[in-house]
Amino acid sequence: MITESLQMNCSIEKLFKISQDYSRRLEWDTFLQEAKILLPDEKPGVGVKTFCKAWNGIGIETVYVSFNEPKVVAVKMKKGPWIFREFAATWRFEEIQNGTLVTFIYHVKTKFRPLDFFFGMLFKLEMKRRLRDLKTYSEAKAEIEDEVIK
Repeated sequence: MITESLQMNCSIEKLFKISQDYSRRLEWDTFLQEAKILLPDEKPGVGVKTFCKAWNGIGIETVYVSFNEPKVVAVKMKKGPWIFREFAATWRFEEIQNGTLVTFIYHVKTKFRPLDFFFGMLFKLEMKRRLRDLKTYSEAKAEIEDEVIK
């Protein structure tokens, strides 16, 4: 299991919505070059399938196994690269003083145990970057929205 967290100065509701809006996902998530819900009329929720392709061209189809707005989402791999035996991800959102703590938890197992550590380190680096991307984007959006409201 790989875990990374980052405090963000944005409301839990806004962060959750931004993170699960596939029409805007590529505006903040630099890990991805493609992100979509497989059935266009569906919205994120339990049983909904998605497809995401990383910057390196590797794609994965996932299905939501948990969706508890605005606190947690979880997905597991349905189809993916041949090297992965298992992949699951949970994103948790926790209200804290002055913002929200966002935690990414990934579970990755390859078909070759010695590679688990290597892929774990790669995912950890990407998780840190994705959290920074989400923080930068959401805090900028919050400032813009606050200015528009004034």
